[in-house]
Formats: sequence, C-alpha cells, structure tokens
Amino acid sequence: MTKPLLSICIPTYNRAKFLPDAIESILNQITPDIKDMVEICISDNASTDNTEEIVKEYQGKNICKIVYHKNEENIGADRNYLKVIEIANGEYCWWLGSDDALEDNILEMLLNKIKSTKRDFYMLTQNCYDINLENRFQCKHHPLLSYKSDKLLSLDEILTEAVYLIGYISVLIVKKNIFLQPMPQEDKYIGSMYIHTYKILYALNNGNTMYFIREPMVKWRADNDSFLEELKVFGRIKIDIIGYSSIAKDIFGENSKEYKKILKIRVINKMLGYILSLKSVNVNRKNIIELFECLKPFKVQYLKMYILASIPIPLFRVIRFVYRYTLKPIKKIEFK
Repeated sequence: MTKPLLSICIPTYNRAKFLPDAIESILNQITPDIKDMVEICISDNASTDNTEEIVKEYQGKNICKIVYHKNEENIGADRNYLKVIEIANGEYCWWLGSDDALEDNILEMLLNKIKSTKRDFYMLTQNCYDINLENRFQCKHHPLLSYKSDKLLSLDEILTEAVYLIGYISVLIVKKNIFLQPMPQEDKYIGSMYIHTYKILYALNNGNTMYFIREPMVKWRADNDSFLEELKVFGRIKIDIIGYSSIAKDIFGENSKEYKKILKIRVINKMLGYILSLKSVNVNRKNIIELFECLKPFKVQYLKMYILASIPIPLFRVIRFVYRYTLKPIKKIEFK
C-alpha cells in the first residue's frame, strides 16, 4: 500500500461528544483521487467514555484508513501528542484537536500545497466558531494574516508574528522524521503541555523551515479549552509563563535577542491580557499571588503587573468601562 502523504493525527481524551465532528470533517472530503494520500490516526488517552466505539464505527465505513490506538492508562497530554505521531504512517503529520474540525473543501488544496512546497513544518490558520461549530465569529487578531499570500517564514518572523501559535496543535503540520528526532532536554518538557512547541522551535533554530498557508484550514471551537477545564484560567496562565520562558531560555539562551523577544511577546504581552481577565472575573486572591510568584524572575515586568493587579476591582471595572466605550472606539476610528 502506498505510504500516505498526510496523517491527520487526533490526540483525544473523553471527547466523544465532539470527536465525530472532527472525523466527519475529514471523511466528507475524501475522494478516490486522494484516498491513498490521507489517513486518520487517533491516540486515545485511556478515555472512559464511548470514544472507542465511535472510532470503530467510523473504521467500519472504510472511507479512508483510520489507525486507532488506546493507551492502557492516561499518559498525559505531551506523551499523547508524541504517541499519535508515532503511530502515523504519513510523511507529514497534522495534529487536529479532537474538539476542532477541518474547514470545508480544503483537504485536496492542502495536499497540493504540501506536494508543491515540501517544507519541514507548516503553519495554518483557523476560523473561530461557537461551541456547536455553527456560527462563525471574529477571531482575535492573527498577525500572519497581514501577509497576503502563502509564505516561507524566517525564524524572526515566526518569533515575532507566530510564536504563540506554535502552542496550538491544530494549526501545525510537521514532517514526521524531523519531529521525532531526539532533541536535547526534550524529556524536561514532558508534562509541560508544550513538548511540541519545544521540539518545533528547537528544529527551526537548527535550520529547518516553516511555511505559512494563509487559507483558513481549521474550525476552532470556542469555549472548550480542555486544559482550562482541568486547570482553569489560573493554571493555564502558569503553563504559559513557565513553559514559554523556559523553552526560550533553553533553546536560545537567556541573553539572546530571541529569548527577549519571546519573553516580551508571549509571556509579558499575553500576561497583561490574562491579568485583566482574572480581575474581570474576581479570581481567588490566592491564585493571583501564586501567579505572581511565577513572574518574579522578570523584575521590570513583575513591577508593572503588580501595579496593575493592585488596582481595586471596583475601580478597575470603572476604568475598563470608560476604556471600552470611549478610548477603544476612538482607536478603531483612527485605525480605519
């Protein structure tokens, strides 16, 4: 049998409610011309729901090859991200979150782009939908969309415009033999939720290439961040601070311009938004204190965030209201 060009790799855990949307969004685009070029690979992280029965039902339809593996016990997100790549047969592997889906009529186009460019990694874009994948809404600003067409990205462009997207598995395609190569310190990031981010950034810093495809390929399902369910907002913030700052330091060095760039773009700028969100929902004070412990190594940024967090919540809400209904509309008018 011909080796597939692309394995669409779905790591999952107790997502039986959403998994059919992901699988059907692929199967609905399989035609005789591309059937042998694509496979679906599912690594089930010891789900306790009916995930296995759902997958077996789709395997029985024989629309395209579906590889299914179920771990005997939950091995954590990072190991499952790796496992789903290991069981794949394709030259390239595209992670797809089990609560996301493919956009309509994009699969053949994507295969043609991969065949014609043959890069090491690919960065895709997504459209944002409600939890039922029915109503599309405006996503947050995507810096790469300032490019009007597909583009080979430099490392500087990746770090400036797209580093945070390397944390989102559904917009990433990797060349299997490159991604699975052993890399220094990768064991350190098992349990960080960002093993894939470390391995991709390490490879890019060592000469591998990333190609940006502008056409949105992914349906992102809002209000269903599986990490937020387990860790809530506070826990996810800690993951971002610790994960990205540690990865940047290990790969580029603490005194490098790349480290400072990632620190500013991912850790500091994003933290500002997170802290504003935390204050908006009146989060537990203990959580804010623990969060600030993570920020202590970044002294200047720590001071700025401390001042912001010290604003009393009632006053903060007044400031936010004034900003939203006066300054923010003015900025939009100026931008237009």
